[in-house]
Amino acid sequence: MSNPSSSVSAYVAAAVAAGYSFECPCGELLRSIAAARTCRKCRNYSYFPGRYVLDAATGEVVYGTVPTPAENAEAVAREEAREAAEAAYWAEVAAEQAAEEAAALAAEKEVAYWTEFFKYDELAESMGY
Repeated sequence: MSNPSSSVSAYVAAAVAAGYSFECPCGELLRSIAAARTCRKCRNYSYFPGRYVLDAATGEVVYGTVPTPAENAEAVAREEAREAAEAAYWAEVAAEQAAEEAAALAAEKEVAYWTEFFKYDELAESMGY
């Protein structure tokens, strides 16, 4: 059981008791500062991978420096721009795919039309006319 007056959650208290007392920028709890500095999840889930490590029990910085609010805002803006560019790319890919499917459908309709149109010519030729 955790102390109700404690500032950490029961999950964090249990993790610290189990030896996972260092938190990397993405929020993962690890056993050592070196492991927290080189966390693999931070590459995908953190704006500042490996820049700082926190002591999970106390919230103190044990390695590096915590980013300033201005740096956080800049990182968030960069990420939003990256996500917008990625969304635009996938929208373009979807539009190209839809155009290709429409062209293929139009080609199939064209073939079906001309096949139906010349059906009687082929029938007449097969009958000797």
